Amino acid sequence: MLLLTGDIGGTNARLALARAEGDSFAIEAVRVYPSAESGSLIEVLERYRSDEPAAQGVTAMGLGVAGPVHRQTCRVTNLPWHIDAAEVAASFGTPVRLVNDFEAVGFALPGLPESGLVTLQQGEREPDAPMALLGAGTGLGEALVLPGRGGTRVVPGEGGHADFAPQTPDDTALLAFLRARHGGHVSWERVLSGAGLAAVHAFHAGAAPEADTVDPAEITAGALAGDPRCGAAVAHFLALYGAEAGNHALRSVARGGVYLAGGIAPRLLDRLREPEGPFLCAFRDKGRFASLMGGLSVQVVVDPWVALRGAAAAAASA
Repeated sequence: MLLLTGDIGGTNARLALARAEGDSFAIEAVRVYPSAESGSLIEVLERYRSDEPAAQGVTAMGLGVAGPVHRQTCRVTNLPWHIDAAEVAASFGTPVRLVNDFEAVGFALPGLPESGLVTLQQGEREPDAPMALLGAGTGLGEALVLPGRGGTRVVPGEGGHADFAPQTPDDTALLAFLRARHGGHVSWERVLSGAGLAAVHAFHAGAAPEADTVDPAEITAGALAGDPRCGAAVAHFLALYGAEAGNHALRSVARGGVYLAGGIAPRLLDRLREPEGPFLCAFRDKGRFASLMGGLSVQVVVDPWVALRGAAAAAASA
């Protein structure tokens, strides 16, 4: 089976060919196109088929898109594109399945090679049990993955916009800081995202709520280089990340594993892996359920093509 798979974002559209290999997909012929250079997804797909003649032989397309998918249509966030799977299918004469880009990551998890994962807590993974997926990056994505004999089901959600719940005096002070900044409701995404890390840094720096923030990449680099203010911000951020990862795992008793995706976790692997570090301590700090949390598997997704694999898996299961 040869599929055309895509990871379509506001900045870049990544397209590739995917060949089924057991429970997973081998990714080949990856090409990256600046999204803004094209007026539509169909234009990008036509360009890819011109660049990769083998794409003429695909049997289906799976496309992960950076935006909410409803009834196989999507308005891409940060692009003036409206994607309709039926229109794409009619243009190329092949079945097309659209999924949200984070949902695509969920479809990839059951067949993801071990080389695409880094273990934070060994635990024990039960193959048919729910898998909790979350990822801090530009925003905070959360989903539930339900593997089974009938195929993988991914239940996307908007848990990142649920209420931020402080647990410590520092958290409470941070909540007040963020309320002053945002004028009311404070979600988990306000702290667990690139902008959230910058806000946590501003809080620890004693800045005014309306002050400009530092680039998150500078904060992570500063923390790794030993800057105390960046280090304090990253430690607080990781404790919050661990707390919400534990919350998400508890909601489904994720004995299939807890998975961190998104762009931030791979940059902070050494800190995340600390057995008594802020992330794992907060993850396990669930009162009467601390023992259960200590037995769950926790992994970071580091496979660069995970969304492409997942979009292919979604198309194959349609």
